[in-house]
Amino acid sequence: MKLDQSQVKKIIEHIADINAGECNITNNQVEQENNILMRDVLAGLLVMHEDLKHENTQRKNAQNKLSELNEILLLEKNKLLETRISKEYSSKRIKDAIRLVMLIGARNFSEKMSVSSEGDEFDGLAVGLNMLGEELESSSISIDYLNDVLDSVTEVLMVTDNKGQIILFNTAAKYNFGNIDGKKVIEAFNSFQPEINSILEEKALIKLILEKQKVKRFEIIVNNIKGESIPLEISISPMKNNKGLVIIGRNISERKYAEKEREKLLSQLYNSNDELKEMMYIVSHDLKAPLRGISTLSDWIIEDLEGKVDESVNENLIRLSNRVTKMYHLLEGILGYSKIGNEFSRKEEFDLNQLIHELIETLENKNNVKIIFDTSLPTLNASKIHFIQLFQNLISNAIKYIDKPEGRINIGCSEKPQFWQFYVKDNGCGIEKKQHEKIFKIFQTLHKTESFENTGIGLSIVKKIVTQNNGEVWIESELTKGTTFFFTIQK
Repeated sequence: MKLDQSQVKKIIEHIADINAGECNITNNQVEQENNILMRDVLAGLLVMHEDLKHENTQRKNAQNKLSELNEILLLEKNKLLETRISKEYSSKRIKDAIRLVMLIGARNFSEKMSVSSEGDEFDGLAVGLNMLGEELESSSISIDYLNDVLDSVTEVLMVTDNKGQIILFNTAAKYNFGNIDGKKVIEAFNSFQPEINSILEEKALIKLILEKQKVKRFEIIVNNIKGESIPLEISISPMKNNKGLVIIGRNISERKYAEKEREKLLSQLYNSNDELKEMMYIVSHDLKAPLRGISTLSDWIIEDLEGKVDESVNENLIRLSNRVTKMYHLLEGILGYSKIGNEFSRKEEFDLNQLIHELIETLENKNNVKIIFDTSLPTLNASKIHFIQLFQNLISNAIKYIDKPEGRINIGCSEKPQFWQFYVKDNGCGIEKKQHEKIFKIFQTLHKTESFENTGIGLSIVKKIVTQNNGEVWIESELTKGTTFFFTIQK
């Protein structure tokens, strides 16, 4: 389980507190943490704080011992001088002791002071110094643990004081920014992009981030120690109590690559759309014209052969004419479907009640189906032509499949917090439940051509328009009991 940015920031703040001799981590906090990795790190930091407290006490005791031993060393030196003990022996032992003290001060614990068989005061000093080195080495191991925690984080991590001076950084920071030890954060960033100076002007940085507790984010391109250009997203946030700044840098190479790929795909999509428009022109012009010619010729042949051929020939000619007409309507439907989403229709405000009343006047209603408005419909701000297509397909589809002596279509809507929910209900033949999804797929029809004239595109157009307006469409239907189409339109 990975750590998110806020959890990494908390760890950095706890580490800074521990370095300052403070710790706000409690056992309850550790037990209530849901993130396993975060819980383990907090538990480790809590134990480490207790160890450091103990080690600080030991260090103070060791320092006191060192002072005492130094006093003993001076006393012994005087005694040696007074009693004329071998100058060579005392000089060597004193030099060994001083050298070991210097090594311990440099945190080098690789050597020990030898203990002779004499059992004199120098041996006591050697034992004391060796014990002091062991105690301080134990303390060093805890500090190394802290460094391991920082270096295990792959993001760039830096900590500054309240003047912007970098006081702590991890391996990722050194890998991406080079030698930044002791630098100010502005210097580290400006070495790559001088224009960042306007973002990180020192006084503004302190004022905005520390005093106003604001987080600053920006992007920067750095050249890492391998000479690779790496884009980083930098986040600078204040530590609690205004002790300094926490800087986190995230490698966004993959995101930048995805953005370039997206631009490339969009360019390909635009080219494909241009090709599609060209193809639609061919379909509308070069294919529809011959179909009109075939339809006209078939009508002439039917008129010329009327009464001259048997009934079966006449039926075949009529069937030919109907199939040509259906092909013409199919091409019209394909054109209408392809234009939705490929053209930027102008949005306008219109009264849906008026639009549907005007639409009903243009529809063929041979069976005199009653169309009833159950509720008043809202005024929309959308593509008017798209909603004409939507309701034209739903209402004409309902009229087509009503098989009752008294057909009825009900139209209404209800207002929801985020959208309008519409319905078009009929008392027609109904649709089987297993076909409810199929009817919205292009070229899918549920009835034979001889029974109902249908291209299989109308409901596909309905779904495409609803989807383009951030809505959903579905049906409720039972065989012989009619169908209700529901759809939503975002406000």
